[in-house]
Amino acid sequence: KLRVDHPELQLPQPSLCGLIRALLAAKDYPQAIPFLREHIERFVEQRISLQLNLAKLLLHLQQPRKAAEVLRGMQSEQLDATARGTWQQLAKHAQHQIDDGVMEISD
Repeated sequence: KLRVDHPELQLPQPSLCGLIRALLAAKDYPQAIPFLREHIERFVEQRISLQLNLAKLLLHLQQPRKAAEVLRGMQSEQLDATARGTWQQLAKHAQHQIDDGVMEISD
């Protein structure tokens, strides 16, 4: 509602992180996604971790093409070994969902 009434509002990073954590804790994944995207766009801190989590959420919500787009936007050569392994697993999972014919519903 806040976003609808005040689309220009930009929360400070601590508030944005708190909102994301609260939405994820409540398992309100669809509502968390735009705030994750905003954090990734605006702040460098935790960007890789948040991008991987965003891709994971999109796969959970059966949106493999959007997850693949997030993963393609990451610079995999800059990932440490753990993040690179997660990236590869998520990319395979996204491709598997696409190959299985998962249909995405647009926002």
